[in-house]
Amino acid sequence: MKRRKREQGFTLIELMVVVSIISTLALTMVPNYQKALARARYVACARNAIAVATALEIYAMDHNSRYPQELKQLVSEGYLRELPKCPSVKEETFSKAYSSAMNPDYFFFCCYGENHKGTQTFANSPAYSLDCGLAQTPELVAERVAQKTEEPSGKEEVALRPEKKKDPVRKKQTPTRVSLRDQLFAFLLR
Repeated sequence: MKRRKREQGFTLIELMVVVSIISTLALTMVPNYQKALARARYVACARNAIAVATALEIYAMDHNSRYPQELKQLVSEGYLRELPKCPSVKEETFSKAYSSAMNPDYFFFCCYGENHKGTQTFANSPAYSLDCGLAQTPELVAERVAQKTEEPSGKEEVALRPEKKKDPVRKKQTPTRVSLRDQLFAFLLR
């Protein structure tokens, strides 16, 4: 009897096993890729916020410690080429939530809206203010706002910069007064 030579090639079962392994790997990698992409967009937006804050500080140094009334003034006076766009929505979002005050000088802005949903961050983040810097979590914003607020008196008050203490372990910081505008932004960040 003659034996038949086995033909070279893959069987259907071998191909199905390979396809199932590849599809399993793809199903586990795509969500991780999307999370990493969303996180990268959030970090890019936070770096844009730092760049805008730096431009605001340079503007203030050139204008007797006064911040602009609108962020567009940074572009018109040459401190920025253009206002940065949020990488998640591809549009400029900082101007919608920008506020500044005088005597003493103060500014606040954030990436307005829920643009970074895949990063487990809160709405209107990243946020940047003169006294808090870049805020990453709602707990940090709430804590810093709580440190600055006393009982609201109903009239607009001036925001004060908190005193810096050298002791890294602080139980309670002396509260300072915050303007109604800043209280409104703190309410939006909750």
